Amino acid sequence: METTIKKWCIIFKCSFIVVGAGSTGSVVANRLSEKFRVLLLEAGGEPFPLQSVPAVAPVMLGNPTLDWNFYTVPQRYSCFALNNQVKINCPVLIDVMCALHAVI
Repeated sequence: METTIKKWCIIFKCSFIVVGAGSTGSVVANRLSEKFRVLLLEAGGEPFPLQSVPAVAPVMLGNPTLDWNFYTVPQRYSCFALNNQVKINCPVLIDVMCALHAVI
């Protein structure tokens, strides 16, 4: 993957690489692009059509094609209410944190 990114930077003559097209990444990439060439990287592909409907969000969580299925590392001194590892629902889409607000 590292060599692929280096090739893209050489081809497009990028000055900066911004990883993550969320709220902050998009703003940083936009501001940098005013004076520099920027490569903005984001995981995932085309969004699932129902991902923009907040009421459907709980149904999509846990689906391996729409959710990263991350688990936490067991904690010794925190998260006492949680048993060992806990699944973190993290949708596969641009701007995950804004999307998670729909779930909350």
